[in-house]
Amino acid sequence: MIAGVRRPGAWKWAWPLTRSLTTSTPTRQSGGTLVERTVLREIYRLASHIEACADGQTIRAAVRSGVCEHNSTSALAIKTEELIERHGGARKAVRAQAVKRPLTLEDGFSWIRTLSLHVAALDDFRDTGAFEPQRRGPDLSFLVGQVVAHRSYHRDSPRGMGVITAWEPSFPEEAHADEPHQVIGDGGPAASSCGSGFVDARLCFAAVDRGRGGDEPHYRVLTRGGEARLVAQSLLQPLTGADGERRMRDGGALFTHLAWQGQYAPNSWLAQRYPDDAHEVRAGELERAQARVYETAAAGKAQLEAVQLSQGSDHLSAPL
Repeated sequence: MIAGVRRPGAWKWAWPLTRSLTTSTPTRQSGGTLVERTVLREIYRLASHIEACADGQTIRAAVRSGVCEHNSTSALAIKTEELIERHGGARKAVRAQAVKRPLTLEDGFSWIRTLSLHVAALDDFRDTGAFEPQRRGPDLSFLVGQVVAHRSYHRDSPRGMGVITAWEPSFPEEAHADEPHQVIGDGGPAASSCGSGFVDARLCFAAVDRGRGGDEPHYRVLTRGGEARLVAQSLLQPLTGADGERRMRDGGALFTHLAWQGQYAPNSWLAQRYPDDAHEVRAGELERAQARVYETAAAGKAQLEAVQLSQGSDHLSAPL
């Protein structure tokens, strides 16, 4: 949450309470010093930048679409976005927090660091196309949400099967594994105090499994064991039947339900990022639902004909 800026009913709310850097005694000032007002304006500016982000271009959207890793930093950012939305704007959100506790100068600088990291992450995600729809190409064989098996592992092992959460038309050269997570922002005190910072899930994996087919599509696969692996298309095969219904660890936030054996339906954020995949899943669900209706109708018709035939046979065999 954005920290408050005044004690309710005490005086003007424009940063009236400061704590000296050399003494622990709070002092009242009618309008705050130039430094304090500058810090407050910077908090407003950063919070307003977050507020101005277009619908769907938020840290919450990045996390729910699998672009940003969910950790303590992104969780705090989501709470900030919800706070601003709930109060109808950045300035109102700051004022609303005034009833909780007065904001010290140290608090102000801490929140500037935290909000700066938040803004840097939003700008980075936007500039790298994280919020843009990804269109399918003819070389892609699997859908987002499809349950697959890894050809290099036994399917009963933790790495042997998983669900696709993203794809790349070719191998992303920036992708890496077994290295420190890429942190968006300056990686300074704000990042260290909130965990590992904002992690770009498009580039960070537990392992990278490249195939021998040259420049082929690669998929982000969330395995049964909870690993996020980047796997070449040639190393994957589809799963159906009972294996396709196995629940994937940590995949519930990205999908809404099991559309059919071997295919999960993406949530609204993931569907916006991969609209063609979501359309194919919806079309597949509709086709299967219609097939079930036709099968039910055909079975009912056959049963009715059998009853009518049986009744007709009984009528003919009855004695005169």
